Amino acid sequence: LIWFSIGLAGYLTAWQILFKRQLSGSFLSTLVHEFTHALVALATFHPITNIDATWHDGGEMSYRGKGNWVITIAPYFFPTASLSLVIIMILMPGWLVVWVEGLLGVTVAFHLTTTWTETHSGQRDLQEVGFPFAFIFLPAANVIWYGLIIEFCWGQRLSIFSFAWRLIENTSS
Repeated sequence: LIWFSIGLAGYLTAWQILFKRQLSGSFLSTLVHEFTHALVALATFHPITNIDATWHDGGEMSYRGKGNWVITIAPYFFPTASLSLVIIMILMPGWLVVWVEGLLGVTVAFHLTTTWTETHSGQRDLQEVGFPFAFIFLPAANVIWYGLIIEFCWGQRLSIFSFAWRLIENTSS
């Protein structure tokens, strides 16, 4: 976890110094947020009709169909950039993965900081699903995803699947 931790700490430091300020804009975080909505919409068979992301005015993603709560709050618990990188890392030769773990730490810190800044009472997504539900669901969902990512870094590349299986075994009765 050394390179992962260095990437995580490096991004958190850069965010505190540079990216946290409003002047730096939020286009990348808005784009990833809307892309996550779109990814989950597609995964639940809702065709995308529009994705819009701006530097300072937020973004919007439109799709056909009724939709569901998972599409609505996916950006608050689904670390799209991190999980994309994990999939790439699973396919990499083992010796190369170590060098990419720092980048994985960066993507996790990116998700942490964007989720932190996007979680507020004015956020339409959270208003739509309801704050009580979001307050109960989102912390647990984030712990699960971060647990999977840390297990991936800590163990063998495919240990992420054993972590998921243990999680299912320990929570089902």
